[in-house]
Amino acid sequence: MKTYPVLLLPQIITDYLKSQTVKLPNYEPPILPISIQERLKQSLWIKWIGCGLIGCLAIIVLSSHWHGIAFGLALLALIGLGMGLWGLWRYYKQEEQRQWQDYTKQLRQWQKSQSLLQRYQKRKQRSQLTLRPLQLKQRLEGKILQPTGQSYAQKGVSEPYFLTILQMYFGEITQFGGEFPIPGSKYRYSQDIILIDPASGLHFDIEIDEPYEGKSKQPHHCIDEAQDRQRNQFFLAGNWIIVRFAEEQVVKYPHACCGYLTDVIATLTGINYHHKKLKKQNLPLVKCWTRNDARRMAAWSHREQYLEQTGIFRQTKKRKPK
Repeated sequence: MKTYPVLLLPQIITDYLKSQTVKLPNYEPPILPISIQERLKQSLWIKWIGCGLIGCLAIIVLSSHWHGIAFGLALLALIGLGMGLWGLWRYYKQEEQRQWQDYTKQLRQWQKSQSLLQRYQKRKQRSQLTLRPLQLKQRLEGKILQPTGQSYAQKGVSEPYFLTILQMYFGEITQFGGEFPIPGSKYRYSQDIILIDPASGLHFDIEIDEPYEGKSKQPHHCIDEAQDRQRNQFFLAGNWIIVRFAEEQVVKYPHACCGYLTDVIATLTGINYHHKKLKKQNLPLVKCWTRNDARRMAAWSHREQYLEQTGIFRQTKKRKPK
């Protein structure tokens, strides 16, 4: 978890996706033929024969004191050696051509089999996608932890703004989240925003992480603290899908965040919530922060700057308690 957005899937979803993987047989491609040069390099006996003949010729020549008969014998031996090597070369060349013909034939058959397997994989995946929402809903039925009531936790300045954008594309399936009792504690977890897909039954916990609190400037949602990890485990155990955005992403690129959510839902369920007005935009990544990072951002008023640039901070400052 090094950059935002962060996507965390419960085990029941992970296991289901693994079961949907189309496993194809692994056919190895044909092996390339060995070249003539490689064959000659591998033929050590040729080298030994050649060395032996040359040695014999040298002995004959030296022992005969350069007699004419010795030269004739040497010449005949060299001619015989050359003809033998030439015949061996032609044999290897013909063998190489035959192997290349076999290789070409086997390669075409292998390429054809791979093409057929890929077509089968695509058809299988398309058929699985049509059944995926119903299968997910059946698997998740009665297994998702439900809130005990509405959350009364104080909303951040960006949550109402982002919910308005979300509802432009997803409608009423996005709402403010509820609250959940923490086992063994008097405190409760509250969700920022939830998205419940009625077709598949998937429950999304959409969290907006700020680097520090607005008034106290205390670091918040830091990766070197355990609070968010414990909270994540709580909701993952309850079979909620967790999507965490950095607040800077939500206020500066809200439509790109919505596009990211549509891509996630389409990947998991095959359902496309892509609205015709939702243009595909790249969502810039934001590095997750440590406590020291959050303190530096607070000193630079980093959060106030991006909130003011988008107009959210100025609107908030104008509000006065009644």
